Amino acid sequence: MLTSTVPVLVDFWAENCAPCQLMHPVLDHIARRYQDRLRVVKINVDSNREAARNYAITTAPTLKLFVAGKVARTIVGATPASKLATELEPFLG
Repeated sequence: MLTSTVPVLVDFWAENCAPCQLMHPVLDHIARRYQDRLRVVKINVDSNREAARNYAITTAPTLKLFVAGKVARTIVGATPASKLATELEPFLG
């Protein structure tokens, strides 16, 4: 994710998180819609506690958009696909 040539959207989620479950189809839609301009990665915070700690994740779901290896945008909470697309498009060229 730090060396990707396209922006990377990382979904920090948890198994027992209802809003996280709502985001799965939204993120699948976003991944398909921007398949050539965006990579979507999902990280389970329960089984990847170190990654969650390294990126200061305190709430799930938290989405972090990485551009050129740096966090360009953080979105906390369940977000509709249309709003998420609006947040992402300025970074997708």
